[in-house]
Amino acid sequence: MNVCVDEAILQNLISGCPLIEKLALVYCYGVKSIRISGCIKLKEVEVNEGDSVLERIEIHVPSLQTFCYTTGLVKSCFHIDMTGCRNLEVLKLKFYSITEEIGKIFQDLIAQFPALTVLALNCYATSVIWIFIDKQKQMDKI
Repeated sequence: MNVCVDEAILQNLISGCPLIEKLALVYCYGVKSIRISGCIKLKEVEVNEGDSVLERIEIHVPSLQTFCYTTGLVKSCFHIDMTGCRNLEVLKLKFYSITEEIGKIFQDLIAQFPALTVLALNCYATSVIWIFIDKQKQMDKI
């Protein structure tokens, strides 16, 4: 919490702790990209980026059950890839500002999780954001 972290430090931490069960990056600055894989027991990830310049999140951990993401403003260049998290059950997203374009990115993200049981969205949007979940499509993926 409240520390300067770059990609090399984060990768050393993750590779040095393969049995970690919860990872929280709260108001960490200096990191532009978060890549998490190889943590076979990781169940929960929390990213609260505050004023950082985060542009990319990649998580490929089948055991992940909960992902929480808080940001002030989602940038148009933001990319998130969690295709390796098929067992995600809880997704919490909190934004202070969001656009329709970014809403579409997260709608596509949500569609990747057939096991999702809890979706919490907390945003102060400047326009209405519609999130549609096609349950039949999700059942076809199982």
